[in-house]
Amino acid sequence: MKYIDYIIVGQGIAGSVLACTLLKQGVSILVIDEEKEITSSKIAYGLCNPIVFKRFVKTFLADEAFDFAREYYLSLEKELGARFVQQMPLFKIFNNQEQQD
Repeated sequence: MKYIDYIIVGQGIAGSVLACTLLKQGVSILVIDEEKEITSSKIAYGLCNPIVFKRFVKTFLADEAFDFAREYYLSLEKELGARFVQQMPLFKIFNNQEQQD
């Protein structure tokens, strides 16, 4: 009987990052994911936004979290020989003058 160290349920962005991290540590994993055509990960494609639009403020610990994420995903790009990190400007269309102010 083969034993598995960790079972990961769901292979969205979080599940995929966890799987990569655990595999680098040399442990065995089993990823269970439902085959769905439409999922939040497939729609958002890992979109990261540092702003809470309701109040137009940075997310809690945004600078630290986004610096870590940027470094992690750029190193993963090198490791996999792939390109998937793309920084883009952020635009918000205001509904009224009060929001803009």
